[in-house]
Amino acid sequence: MAIKHFIDVDQLSLKELKEIFIRAKYFCTKPQNELLKGKKLINLFFENSTRTRSAFEISAKNMGAEVINIDIST
Repeated sequence: MAIKHFIDVDQLSLKELKEIFIRAKYFCTKPQNELLKGKKLINLFFENSTRTRSAFEISAKNMGAEVINIDIST
């Protein structure tokens, strides 16, 4: 799947959609809670985006990473 910008599901073939759902099912049944254990992740944001920053932070922490947030906009 080599799409530069994903805007609409109409861009995807049925095969690509199935692949996305297969991957999603895998990640739902096999939690990746230690994939980033012992790693540090730095979120660097140039614009204030609380929702995006929070989503990145929660996801990384769920995978075991330590998270450092740097907000350049302030």
